Amino acid sequence: MLKKCIVLGLIIIFLSTSIINAEEIVKQKKDYGAVWRSAILPGWGHVYLGKKAKGRILMISDIVLVTGAILTYQMSNSSYNKYKETIDQSEIDKYYNEANQYHLTNNYLTLGALAVWTYSIIDVYRTMKKVKQTSYFNNKKEQIIFVTYFNQINVIWEKQF
Repeated sequence: MLKKCIVLGLIIIFLSTSIINAEEIVKQKKDYGAVWRSAILPGWGHVYLGKKAKGRILMISDIVLVTGAILTYQMSNSSYNKYKETIDQSEIDKYYNEANQYHLTNNYLTLGALAVWTYSIIDVYRTMKKVKQTSYFNNKKEQIIFVTYFNQINVIWEKQF
């Protein structure tokens, strides 16, 4: 289960970064496309805006936190069911404490995932507002795109065959 979640998360991360091309960067990003992408998957909006490293960090951290929350929820339920079925007092205490510990860990992981999700939406909105773009087209087969973030200028050149 954990391996499947990790593999699925990595596939999503690499697919989302590989399908972005120069045409998407040229589009006017005032349509809040980055915000709804971050609302669906934290970090996806950052990748959409060209902040791939930050986007991948947010994606990976959210996937790890959500996966951990799901696993600790299942472990908590398993320990709680054992607690309800056991009649030996020492095992009752053991399973109760174990279920309680998993439950607390689940709460922290869930809060962490929500914090990453909230941060991603707010940060991508702020970043989107600061992005200024200018595009220059030489001809229909080549395009040079200048994307300005704060003090940094990213130049993307794409040649179509």
